[in-house]
Amino acid sequence: MNNREIKEWPEWEPAELIGIGGWSRVYRAVNRNHPDQQAAVKVMPVRNEEVEKVLHGIQRMKQLKGMPNIVSIEDYAIRQDGADTSTVLIRMELLRPLRSYLSDKVLSETEILRMGIDLCKGLEQCHQHGIV
Repeated sequence: MNNREIKEWPEWEPAELIGIGGWSRVYRAVNRNHPDQQAAVKVMPVRNEEVEKVLHGIQRMKQLKGMPNIVSIEDYAIRQDGADTSTVLIRMELLRPLRSYLSDKVLSETEILRMGIDLCKGLEQCHQHGIV
């Protein structure tokens, strides 16, 4: 991704790469018109025959928008790259990485239990909507 533009959302500028996974890269992006607004932008190359499956998953996740313990998807776009490949871009709520959160303090047993319960509640919502 060009470090200065996201063609699909010209008001959003990638600020830094914040994560790399097996399927995608995630960037922190800043809204040019409202610099206090930030988002995470997931950039996922996919084969064209997989696009419908990915879109189905995005639609399911959009149903969970605003639910506690689940990241909210704000928007998505598909960029046709070639005859066989596309790039799926997903703009979502920017959350603080767990590793960063844990580096700032030592969690009490109660805080650890609360995080575990919140994680289970999020997974339960996903399961109820057929995601997990």
